[in-house]
Amino acid sequence: MLLSIFTFSVALCFGHNTDSTRTDTISIRRPIVVTAARIPLELTSVARTVDVLQSTDLLRLPARSIQDALVFVPGVDLRSRGPYGAQSDVSIRGGSYEQTTVLLNGMRLTDPQTGHHQLNLPLAPLDIDRIEIVKGGASRLFGPGAMDGVVNIVTRTASTSSVIGSVVGGDFGFVEGRFSASLVSNNVHNMISAQRVQHNGYRQSTDLSMTSALITGGITEGATTVSWLGGWVDKSFGAGLFYSPRFPDAWERTITGLAGARVSAPISESWTTEITG
Repeated sequence: MLLSIFTFSVALCFGHNTDSTRTDTISIRRPIVVTAARIPLELTSVARTVDVLQSTDLLRLPARSIQDALVFVPGVDLRSRGPYGAQSDVSIRGGSYEQTTVLLNGMRLTDPQTGHHQLNLPLAPLDIDRIEIVKGGASRLFGPGAMDGVVNIVTRTASTSSVIGSVVGGDFGFVEGRFSASLVSNNVHNMISAQRVQHNGYRQSTDLSMTSALITGGITEGATTVSWLGGWVDKSFGAGLFYSPRFPDAWERTITGLAGARVSAPISESWTTEITG
């Protein structure tokens, strides 16, 4: 949720003094807990600039991908190549894409070959609960790759069993299909989603073909919580003029796989241990 507060006052004098008092109140019904820090904190307690895009914000924005949504965050620079997020570099406050760390549910994502594919994630806006953007140096927590900030993407936790699907078509052979199913039973929740995007391109070497799948889940037993996630992205796209005009017919294919798990359990009344891998 983005909160912007603007105070605008105008004083008019017509030969007499008028005293007026106006009080503006902003109420937050549900506290926003920022997990991009090592220790989860409420948004009002974080000692740095943090923007939060809630799931409701993502639904209102004209965004069909994470890349589209990040464009609307002040201070975030997104350099996209190709349509529909074929390849995107994210940076914060004038830094480079190598100085911004991307997290998924608080787990760091890294590509040992290049930072150009940090946003190759098997996520659609419907799968996201919120996106936390921490602006400013976070290298003390996440290393030199977080010199300018952190983008933490938190996936949605299913509260009820449901099935959602959509198919969209457009010009130049554009077809997009999405599917999501959630299963909730007692203290166990699971969600699986998949999407397929096909686009022939609006000119030479601007085509895109992408298939992705994501599974998330968790189990709660008393105060102990175990959560897991796994994903896969197969993306092929025309890369003409991406790097040099000498290769107008360049083409790339990337395959990304990710998996992770987290265990959180109390060890005393005031201490909780957390293991992430």
